Amino acid sequence: MNKRSKLSDREDLDIDAQKQYGILDTINDSSFHRITRLTAASLNAEVAIISIIDENQISFKSAYGLNMKQIPSSIGAPNQSNGLPLNGMDGADLMTLTHRTVANNMGLEFYAALPLKTSNGYLIGTLCVMDKLPRLLTEQQFLLLRDYRDMIMELFELRLAANNSASQQRNLLNIAVHDLKNPLANISIRAQLIERKKNDSSAVTELANQIREASNQIIAQVSKLLDTGRELSESPGYYKQVNLDVLIKKVAAYSTALANFKGQQITLDITPNLKVVGDELQLTEVIDNLISNAIKYCFQGGKISVKLHQRSDLIIISVSDNGPGFSEEDYSRMFKRFARLSAKPTGQENSSGLGLSIVRQFVEQHGGRVYSVLKPKGTGAQMIVELPAITG
Repeated sequence: MNKRSKLSDREDLDIDAQKQYGILDTINDSSFHRITRLTAASLNAEVAIISIIDENQISFKSAYGLNMKQIPSSIGAPNQSNGLPLNGMDGADLMTLTHRTVANNMGLEFYAALPLKTSNGYLIGTLCVMDKLPRLLTEQQFLLLRDYRDMIMELFELRLAANNSASQQRNLLNIAVHDLKNPLANISIRAQLIERKKNDSSAVTELANQIREASNQIIAQVSKLLDTGRELSESPGYYKQVNLDVLIKKVAAYSTALANFKGQQITLDITPNLKVVGDELQLTEVIDNLISNAIKYCFQGGKISVKLHQRSDLIIISVSDNGPGFSEEDYSRMFKRFARLSAKPTGQENSSGLGLSIVRQFVEQHGGRVYSVLKPKGTGAQMIVELPAITG
């Protein structure tokens, strides 16, 4: 069904908005029960209902004075005229007395309602009052009904904000934990190499420098995790000119130990002095994830190629290997979070399924795109990142 499906000729219903606001998961929320109780008392009505409308039924999130939880959604949204709710009986209204079943069971003669709409104007339900005595709402009662309706939507908005904040923090934690794995693995491998080459002072010095670089990367990640106000570096204040050829050479240098450990060779084809405007830490993580994935999935003794060049107004980064590559199904799901692909690490490394989803998130935040070149399985893999070049 289309996201914005028509429930009637007069209102747009957004089912996705109900899921986003967590509306259908909190049917027994006491906050909404208090609002319906107050609404009924303030308007001298026997029944007050917060109803949530979907394609198949109308669910009662809270129903004061009515022992029902839901009714079929074979009817539409409340009628309104010049912003005023429907008052009393109106045979032309598709939602008269909420439903004939309710009206017949209780002998209701009065109904008034206001729609529950999201901040972008999508209908998710109604707040209504009903009674056995035929009457009209006074202006003061209408204002009260509108205030209670606004209180309901404020509760929904607060819940949405809380859910988004928690989701963002979980996302930041997942990214940080995932991207700490690569530098930690580098430190472990370099420590082993130092033991093997302890009599070669120049080699030990180089490996120690690489350990220091990996440690600095970990410190940067932890600092970012603790900086809760940064919100995934989406603020333009953290963007600056980044020289991509310098960045790629740096990432490739401290990835060499991992590649050498598997007998792999990394070759670079880099056009110098290509710059973009962006977050240097995020761009480092993009390159690091792509090169680390190539090392992880490439065969022992395989070859990995990293290229950087400019085409028109785009900076193109390509990371390819001659490993097993991807299946046809992999191409459709590789950028999803926690995706498990058919390709398996060739050195018993772990895979969380987060790397490529993180790459896509960061690349898109920089106005670019990332994709994989379609190749037959067994002929290697190639990932392409396109970023807008600095113009002017």
